[in-house]
Amino acid sequence: TKNIKSLAHKVRGGAQLIGAKDLIDVCSKVESSSGNELSKSLIDKLLYSINLSNSEISAFMSAKKHP
Repeated sequence: TKNIKSLAHKVRGGAQLIGAKDLIDVCSKVESSSGNELSKSLIDKLLYSINLSNSEISAFMSAKKHP
């Protein structure tokens, strides 16, 4: 639990830099959850949001390279 919350904290910082609101929200929920509230579905939401943001960043970077 502690490691997941630490990861969410670090990811939230990066998400704030790029303005990824959904990812920021999920990270905040993970960070503020108690051990009992940190469910598999919340962790799945975090992983989904990270993957989605990575896809968006990759698409953005590709568009910048090939206008």
